[in-house]
Amino acid sequence: MKDAKKPYLKEANYSKEREVYTYDVCLGQDRVGYMQLRIVPRKSDSLPEGFENNVYYEIDEPHRGHGYAKESLRLLLLDAKNKGLERLRIAVRQSNKPSISVIESLHPNLIKSGKSTEGEENLLYEVDL
Repeated sequence: MKDAKKPYLKEANYSKEREVYTYDVCLGQDRVGYMQLRIVPRKSDSLPEGFENNVYYEIDEPHRGHGYAKESLRLLLLDAKNKGLERLRIAVRQSNKPSISVIESLHPNLIKSGKSTEGEENLLYEVDL
């Protein structure tokens, strides 16, 4: 059985067509969030041009603030490296301070900033694997 205090990634889905791996973030038997690894970078329609990124993650609200995102993202980076990627790009809203803290724990390079279609400032980071 997995350590109930340390998150792990469980592959939930792979879309060959889109080249996207989706993982459940789990603690013991419980799912506490999910992550996506996009082999080919993509962006949502609301992000500025040039903000294509490889990673999306979300920890369910009751489980935030315990370091699960940071540890799970570290595991995702190891998986990305094992899949042959050399770097990853991660986009985040500038107002999302907790997520910025998680991303900055990886010692990334800030590539650029830009406004979404909703007018919110976004940051694009790149992490060398």
